[in-house]
Amino acid sequence: MTKTKTTKVKISEMSQSDQTRALAALLKAQPDILQREPKLLEILDLDDPQEGNVTSLASRQSERLKDELTKNKRRTQDLLDNAKHYDQLTNKIYDLIYDLMACSKSEEVIDVIAARSPHLFNIEFVEIRGTLGLDDTDNLSDFFNNDIAKDNAYKHVIERLAQGKCLCSDRFPDSVLKYFFTDHSTEIKSVAFIPLIGRDNNPKNAFGILTYGSKEKSKFSSGLRGTVHLERIGKITALTLERISKQAQ
Repeated sequence: MTKTKTTKVKISEMSQSDQTRALAALLKAQPDILQREPKLLEILDLDDPQEGNVTSLASRQSERLKDELTKNKRRTQDLLDNAKHYDQLTNKIYDLIYDLMACSKSEEVIDVIAARSPHLFNIEFVEIRGTLGLDDTDNLSDFFNNDIAKDNAYKHVIERLAQGKCLCSDRFPDSVLKYFFTDHSTEIKSVAFIPLIGRDNNPKNAFGILTYGSKEKSKFSSGLRGTVHLERIGKITALTLERISKQAQ
């Protein structure tokens, strides 16, 4: 068995950064070393260039702990605020679900989504497009008809929703924004596209797209986390429209 040869390097031969890392490793391994070897304190240079005096280790450690405590309090408050917001949003979504369950016409579904969504997510624009055959097609031909599937802008988005996940972005072609938001396309800074997937749960069979537009660039920026609420709304909307469509057949 071949032994590995270890090369020893003197502290004095190390670079300043290597010396710092070595000291940090030693202190982590033996955090009580200054208590066991108090003479080490005598050789430490603790002069404060701003105050012109010596600051004790205990004082510095106390300040550091205070800073950490303040940061932890902020993090905790942020978590509490997020939890409160999440709880409030969940309750509002339940109200939306109840309203959708009471709908008996496709037109009512679109009215509920258009009325509720802006208050849920603080957005300005809500649109919906799809190919599902509906009971009141004459009134909703701008929203649902078979020709929609032929439009290049619609196809561009529906293909990117093939995984069944909400698609958020602050960068989309003008042609796509104009297709979904018509006269308001220039006001849109970020957008969320939500697939409408029926009971078969197959994203490739999505029959429509629920679209939220915002004047804020950061509202639906790429990589946005926490889109589960958006996807839930898309799912319950799809199931409601599908139920109404089958009842009308």
